[in-house]
Amino acid sequence: MKRSIRRAIGFVRLAAVFAWHITLANFYVARIALSFRPKVRPGIVAMPLRVKSDASITALTLMLTLTPGAVPVDISHDREEIFILCLDLDDLSSVRHSKDVFEKLLLEVER
Repeated sequence: MKRSIRRAIGFVRLAAVFAWHITLANFYVARIALSFRPKVRPGIVAMPLRVKSDASITALTLMLTLTPGAVPVDISHDREEIFILCLDLDDLSSVRHSKDVFEKLLLEVER
């Protein structure tokens, strides 16, 4: 019972943090879309994966897909890296932060 309560709390935390990251990303993308001359540098980056299960990798890619400004495009064959198309490489730290936070919370739910 204790494990299921811990997983439920982890899931609620994951949902709340995910909603917050979507909100922030929407404002960032809207600012770019509404600017007169947006200065963005799109590109694909490889980031290491900490989650290993199919379910966690799928959940992570779906969450990143729903977060504006980042779109996962591939997973390496050895499942060690995820390739993400970023709207602006100058804001790569926020994409990396979102991925890391989502992974941490997914690992908590997975326990």
